[in-house]
Amino acid sequence: MLLHELEEKYEVPYVAKTWVLKTVGNDYEVHKCRFKKKHFYLYKDNKTRLINRPKNISADDFSQLLRSWCNKDIERCLRAKEIRMSQKNMHTAGQKKFARIREEMVKCLGVAGD
Repeated sequence: MLLHELEEKYEVPYVAKTWVLKTVGNDYEVHKCRFKKKHFYLYKDNKTRLINRPKNISADDFSQLLRSWCNKDIERCLRAKEIRMSQKNMHTAGQKKFARIREEMVKCLGVAGD
């Protein structure tokens, strides 16, 4: 559908279709992220968010969008908590990479690595 609309407006060569779709998709993701940052994360509650909604979006549509964002954030947090609790070995090396730790151990012990 999107590619059809782009082809009606622009002349897109066959070899560039994949690149065009990836570029448009990436730009859309950036737009969604910026929009959510400006209209969701900036305010603390949905009442304030609804008052400061973009003027070109109806209150009903924006409140539905807010419900969707809230549900997704709650689901994401619960899923992340579930994954953290299921881990058996916690990463306790801090910011130091495991490869660097291994190299330092090899130097310290004088043992050849894999």
